[in-house]
Amino acid sequence: RAISDECHKRGVLLIVDNAHGAYLKFLTPSMHPIDLGADMCCDSAHKTLSALTGCAYLHVSHSAPAIFKEKARSAMMLFASTSPSYLMLDSLDRLNASLSSGYKERLSVFIKNFHTAHGLIYFYFTQKHPVKQKCPRRRMSCRLFFE
Repeated sequence: RAISDECHKRGVLLIVDNAHGAYLKFLTPSMHPIDLGADMCCDSAHKTLSALTGCAYLHVSHSAPAIFKEKARSAMMLFASTSPSYLMLDSLDRLNASLSSGYKERLSVFIKNFHTAHGLIYFYFTQKHPVKQKCPRRRMSCRLFFE
């Protein structure tokens, strides 16, 4: 937020290459550049989301100057193909459906499980013995061994 505030205070527009941060919109709180004040942002949908390689989203903020939207449309028409890949378009459609049906919750569970696993791994390497932990989805014990 501080970078966007400083840019706007000085009359500079902020455009962010968010290639590896497309998932940031779904964190709590959102850490997506548009939500943090960027005027324009490009997200690669294939790096940290599940779209086919080459898929991306271009976001233009509601607070960005109107000319951004006009110029973005012109640039897209200049560089876009007249025969788009329907595999890529379908990939984006399927991703959009996934994002709008519980993705934020699934990401939250993943992050929680990641932190738990990270803690177990850290505990193992600092204690020098196997870690016994209840598996959250199964009613049995798991052991993590790292040799």
